[in-house]
Amino acid sequence: MKKIEFWHSIVAVILGLSVSVAAGYPAIKTIQAEREQTKSYIIKLDKILRDALIKNDLEKISRLLSDDFELYTIKRGVLNKQQWLEEIRSGRMNYKEFANDRRMLFQGKQISGVVEISGVFWGHQAENYPIEMSIRAVERNDKQRIKCITLKNIF
Repeated sequence: MKKIEFWHSIVAVILGLSVSVAAGYPAIKTIQAEREQTKSYIIKLDKILRDALIKNDLEKISRLLSDDFELYTIKRGVLNKQQWLEEIRSGRMNYKEFANDRRMLFQGKQISGVVEISGVFWGHQAENYPIEMSIRAVERNDKQRIKCITLKNIF
């Protein structure tokens, strides 16, 4: 029986790692492609939502939101889908513009960033008011929907 030398072990480990990397490469590429697709879709959902908010298109907003949607507001607590739509319908939340969007973080199905928002919110005029906005998406009935929006004051 031949004696196994130290370099045999090193070669075996290197060959094993090479095979693992080569076998995993297609899976890594697939995962990266799925992440990019998810990221671009969430960004698209965000843009469609902002456009619908500015145009006050309640039907489109409703279609974009999941039934269990929650909006975490800066001062008013948590609004569900129907409550938020009612606030928009009544004019208590009237979006005019989203500007200087700086996306900082994308993780899984959530995107966060700082945006300057203009409009009238519960009787208070806001002009280019900076907030941190996070949007989390979920898949419902084979479609991506917005599950949660969190707004945070950055001052």
